Amino acid sequence: MRLLTANHLSKTYKTDSVEVKALREVSFEIESGSFLAFVGPSGSGKTTLLNLIGCLDKPTSGTISVAGVDVANSNDGKPRLFAAKISALFFKVSI
Repeated sequence: MRLLTANHLSKTYKTDSVEVKALREVSFEIESGSFLAFVGPSGSGKTTLLNLIGCLDKPTSGTISVAGVDVANSNDGKPRLFAAKISALFFKVSI
């Protein structure tokens, strides 16, 4: 079962006259039972990507789908609902 699909995610931050492209056209899929790690040097966009996956931020372009539903571009409260589901799916802690 495909839990999450990211298609052509890009995120650009703008401040005054400065434009920073934090992510450029990132695509991947996460299947149920799989493991995925995001690694890279400081400033490579790892935190930005996790903020997009967790529905804490919206991409400048591209889509994020959870169970086939686009949550990145929704304005109807779905991002909060899916943020809770994503947390339950991906960040389970066993003691």
